[in-house]
Amino acid sequence: MKSKICYSFNMKKLEITYRDKTLSISYFLRRGRKETVIYLHGLGCTKSDFIQAIQVESLQAHTIVGFDFPGHGDSSHLENLGMDDLVKITNLFAVKLNLDHLTLIGHSMGGLVTFQWHRDNTHYGALGNGVPVIAIAVLGSPLAGSCEIITSLVRQAARI
Repeated sequence: MKSKICYSFNMKKLEITYRDKTLSISYFLRRGRKETVIYLHGLGCTKSDFIQAIQVESLQAHTIVGFDFPGHGDSSHLENLGMDDLVKITNLFAVKLNLDHLTLIGHSMGGLVTFQWHRDNTHYGALGNGVPVIAIAVLGSPLAGSCEIITSLVRQAARI
């Protein structure tokens, strides 16, 4: 019988300021020596949906992060948030934790946030503040609006 591997991690809260409001963002973090994988959850989901990634042996050396978007899980609520807001909040979160060499994995709404960040970013491969992004992946991203975003990404990739 194979023994279960257990990797330690911290469940924490981080305060960021957005639109002149202080937001309390709940997240988990397990530091590693390799690139960082950030999980972006879908609508009605939470960071907890990705917590088992910490147990994946092939990701043992990677820094693993998941956080609750505002209004989800244990994060504070902020009225009238759109995709642009979630992209900016994700960026603020990554900067505040000093994360780099990111792989963004987005599910559903989180996938749309990932696509939109990538489309809107003027420096391919880096968040607006210069944080390197080495890969993106989306799972079950909603179709509304994503066709235009995907088309934009394909055009952008063709220019590289």
